[in-house]
Amino acid sequence: MTPWLRARLTEISIPTLVIVGRYVWVCPPAAGRAIAGAVRDVHLVELPDAGHFGFSETPVPFLAAVRAQLARVTAAPPTAHDDRRAA
Repeated sequence: MTPWLRARLTEISIPTLVIVGRYVWVCPPAAGRAIAGAVRDVHLVELPDAGHFGFSETPVPFLAAVRAQLARVTAAPPTAHDDRRAA
């Protein structure tokens, strides 16, 4: 991960889901953990049987993680920077 990108991760202020496969080499689990460690409201999911294409290699746990994130986001009250706020 480039230093300028790593420095900007702390600017993310919305609920974030980081999904990483155990066998991915493009963005290995350590990089996923580093990303998750820099973002404020984050949920990290490591897919133990996936590589870079977790959505197709392990679709059931991938979809479960996405659905759980959507449930968390839609159940949470809106924040000051949230577009879901009432007008």
